[in-house]
Amino acid sequence: MTPIRRAPKALRISIFLLIPLIALAVAGMPSPGRADGAKKLVIFPFAFHEVPQPGTFVDHIHQKRLEAMTAQLRTAMDDSPKFDVVPIPAAPPPASTSGNHTMATTVSVPIAGCVTCELDAAKRAGADYAMIPEIQKVTAIAYIFTVATWDVANGKEIDDASAYVRGDTNDIWARGVDYLIKNHLLKSED
Repeated sequence: MTPIRRAPKALRISIFLLIPLIALAVAGMPSPGRADGAKKLVIFPFAFHEVPQPGTFVDHIHQKRLEAMTAQLRTAMDDSPKFDVVPIPAAPPPASTSGNHTMATTVSVPIAGCVTCELDAAKRAGADYAMIPEIQKVTAIAYIFTVATWDVANGKEIDDASAYVRGDTNDIWARGVDYLIKNHLLKSED
């Protein structure tokens, strides 16, 4: 049995240095199937509104569900060759003056229910379009899912897709978002 020979040290080091360079090159490549003219899209998190009892809080089960739905919508739109989903930028810190010093505080985006705030954030992201999704609770098991799409350049709403959903489970809500994606938001891709 012959002993296993190791590669020379210089070769091992050069391979070790090439791996991160290859990873960086692959990360910078456009997604497969993405059109060069793909529109930049910012998708804000789903907002939750209770019609019968406004002002009530969102429990942790619904909060996790809203996060999953937002991720589902972002993934579907990013997989489309028509769109390049870009992250939501942090809001610029508002400056407050105290004497001769300027102090900045951190503010997070989005601000639910403030379309102009969301469009400003989309402009900072360099997006062409902004999707602002929301869910309205009508009864204990009836919900209306809405995704409004806005043209960031002119500030006008260009699409408003809605679906009526009956049920309060993860699967039913995921199917509701899937319905909006397939039958409204990406319908022309079929």
